[in-house]
Amino acid sequence: MTSSWTRFRFIIGALVIVWALNSLATFFIIPSVPQHLYAVKILGQQGKIEEAATEAAKAVEADPSNAAAHGYRALSLSELGDNAEAVKEGERAIELAPMDSGAHVNLAIATKRADMERAMAEARRAIELGPENFSASQLLMKFLLESGRFNEAAALGPEWLAVSPFDVVAHSSVAVAMAQTGDLATAARHLGYVMMLRPNAEEAFGQVHQILRQMRRIHRECWTNSRGCSRRIPTRMRAMAPSQFASPRALASSQTGACLLYSLHWLRLMLRLEIFYVASLPAKKL
Repeated sequence: MTSSWTRFRFIIGALVIVWALNSLATFFIIPSVPQHLYAVKILGQQGKIEEAATEAAKAVEADPSNAAAHGYRALSLSELGDNAEAVKEGERAIELAPMDSGAHVNLAIATKRADMERAMAEARRAIELGPENFSASQLLMKFLLESGRFNEAAALGPEWLAVSPFDVVAHSSVAVAMAQTGDLATAARHLGYVMMLRPNAEEAFGQVHQILRQMRRIHRECWTNSRGCSRRIPTRMRAMAPSQFASPRALASSQTGACLLYSLHWLRLMLRLEIFYVASLPAKKL
């Protein structure tokens, strides 16, 4: 009886000691790299960039071989305006993970102020490594639009939409690129998708209204003064002659034919936008 009681007391005492040590250790445990990176995200969302940079530095110190830690530090340093150190951290992240699409996105962000061409190259590389990387496509589109390279932005549009066909930001960005290249019809179509996907997008409604006003002005100028009409109509539109005409190219090349073609295209666009508008309206309860 005595030996059994002694053994029982020993087991209980050992359990209490283990519990106490575990409780005490929680105050001295060093946070892991994922914990630091999570803190970086939260602090960044709260606008506390300096605190986020501190957490990113702790993540790098905890594991210097972690590519994500270097990438997050690059982003935080870039936000603080320390571009040189940000680029170094971004380059270090790519050295550790050269095939990581996200690492190239981080370096693209870090280099945009100092070298836009390199930033675009890194964004393109990120898309090559991860075609499904939405941030890479969005970043490259942003760089192209800001640089005034609208034709390249328009060419990027279909590739981005192939990955994100129902994304409002993608359609809106492509619409801006198309409008800048003069393809108002395609721009209006993508803005129509924006209205359908997000019916409360007032900016999209305003942009469509502006495009239609511009197209109507060109339409009136064409019929008022047909001379020079073909120069006002984008080449892409003039090439879209109706199939029922015997000689579409001849029609598009003539002044009167160009005006007629533009009128048909304008009316077709109006009908399409009307369909988009009706589709974007909330359903009525029966």
